[in-house]
Amino acid sequence: MASAPDIYLAYFSLQTPPRERFEATARAGFAGTSIFWDEVDAIRKAEGGLSGFKRLIKDNDITTPIMEFVPLPSDGGDRAYAEKVRDIAQTAADIGCETVVAVALDKSSPFAALVQGFGTAAEACRAAGLDCVIEFVPLITAVPDLATARKLLAAVNAPQTGMVIDALHFYRSGAPWSELEALHTDDIHVIQVNDAPLVPSHADYGHECMALRRVPGEGEFDLARFVRTLDAIAPDIPLSAEIMSSALYALPPTQAAQKIAEATRPLQAFRKAGM
Repeated sequence: MASAPDIYLAYFSLQTPPRERFEATARAGFAGTSIFWDEVDAIRKAEGGLSGFKRLIKDNDITTPIMEFVPLPSDGGDRAYAEKVRDIAQTAADIGCETVVAVALDKSSPFAALVQGFGTAAEACRAAGLDCVIEFVPLITAVPDLATARKLLAAVNAPQTGMVIDALHFYRSGAPWSELEALHTDDIHVIQVNDAPLVPSHADYGHECMALRRVPGEGEFDLARFVRTLDAIAPDIPLSAEIMSSALYALPPTQAAQKIAEATRPLQAFRKAGM
């Protein structure tokens, strides 16, 4: 029988330089990892190019399918923004990425500005042969839930666009399961898994996002239902483990990556392709 899609490790799960992160990713058996634009840009400027960065990827026999992330401008963007997103998209394609993630970090951004900014990013990605996806993040961004993300996608109405579905964001947004079940195959481009208590352990959602996530099985989310629901809609989308945890950051990267891998792999059993 066909095997379930590969599992990836999200960039923010390991707070280490690329060499250590890529080695830990490979040793833990992940197919690849997402990468972060600010780091890529800093390396390019410091080293005069990305040949060394790309060599590290190749030497560790991993892939880098996702570039994180384009912050959507609160004013819709100008020529400088358009040039920046073209640079991000072209660089991502050169490295071997397939998808660029956008996030509306300014909670006060008008919806019209989000449409303009995401539309510009989507066009830059399309021209580079990439998908462009929006990540909804409750409480602290201008796209706080599934409904807003779907509204944005409908307003932009561009090919090769979709969204990131993150378990923590889904639970904290308070959306009913029916909203998740109503998604279409083309809506889902990235699936991020993690765990946490049903009741937030910290009042600051930004802090919970960046430091208090748990590996699958150490929280209270119904990840079996989460994975089954998304697999029924988009069975070809790999799972990506995004576990930002101060406890894991304190471990050696190889040990942290191995712990994440061991906790995430059982979720494959809930995918039809893995049955």
